Amino acid sequence: MVPLASLGHCGQDGAVNRIPILLSLLAFIGCSSPEPDPIPPSSLRLVTWNCHDFFDTVKENCGWCPGEIVLSKANYDTKVARIAQVLRELDGDVVVLQEVENMNVLDDLALHKDLRGRPYYAHRRLEFGNDPRGINIGVLSRVPIDAYITHKNEEYSCPNDPGIVKKFARDGVEIHLTRNGQNVAIVGMHLLSQKDESKADHRRAEACHIRRIVDNLKTSDPNRHVFIMGDMNDVPGSDVYTAITTRSDPEALVYRPVTDVFFPIEQRFTFSYQGTAMLFDSIYADPTAWEYLDAASVTIKHDLVNGTSDHDPVAATFVFP
Repeated sequence: MVPLASLGHCGQDGAVNRIPILLSLLAFIGCSSPEPDPIPPSSLRLVTWNCHDFFDTVKENCGWCPGEIVLSKANYDTKVARIAQVLRELDGDVVVLQEVENMNVLDDLALHKDLRGRPYYAHRRLEFGNDPRGINIGVLSRVPIDAYITHKNEEYSCPNDPGIVKKFARDGVEIHLTRNGQNVAIVGMHLLSQKDESKADHRRAEACHIRRIVDNLKTSDPNRHVFIMGDMNDVPGSDVYTAITTRSDPEALVYRPVTDVFFPIEQRFTFSYQGTAMLFDSIYADPTAWEYLDAASVTIKHDLVNGTSDHDPVAATFVFP
């Protein structure tokens, strides 16, 4: 307990002016100082999760979204609470979420009571993407975001399919951070669904462009730690997976998913369809970043409350020197 007689205003030099108790108390309540970074300076815990239809209760606040879903207040409050409970357990420093409607949803999540008492997600980003349903990529971060770049308007193709020119069905977002004096870049993705396999070439083109983005990031700064995070909507061994991880080029850098070190192997999945378990979601690290992975930290959280999401979140901690 601070004696009332000692209360005063907070100056830059930390000096306390003794003034009448009432004024002192008011000044004390209004005092604020920058919160210290609560994260160990060398540690960075990453979380990726497709939250599945994380919409709010308001109609037409999702950009261009004729396929928007509007939740009841009760369903929305339940959705926010369940996702907050999971994020509390995973305790990520940077969280990349897929299928989020807007910034209001991110704000409600960050301020939920179940995340209080934890380091605050003070840095939040979301850009409306191209999906007519209004499902976007959102970012929650305890680490200041140096830059946030959308790639939603870029047109591209795969090298072996030059005639198939596409844009991201949702977006590919680029997030820049500084951690322990080192540059970190994260590319968040949510590739096109497999529901319409006539569009498989579109998903493959998206994968090629994700890889093009991270290659450019490494070329511009070979010492930068680069990660890809999100929902690939395809499985290890597919041509989409190969386009992201190796480009089918033996000379290319390998982006390895942290789920490679998750055991038991039979639990290495994030999505199930008609009884088949598949690994759609992961965090992919370039070789320099991979060296700092804490293998014991890798988590795929399967025990979600029914209805929270149809995907399981993935988390991993990297400890930089």
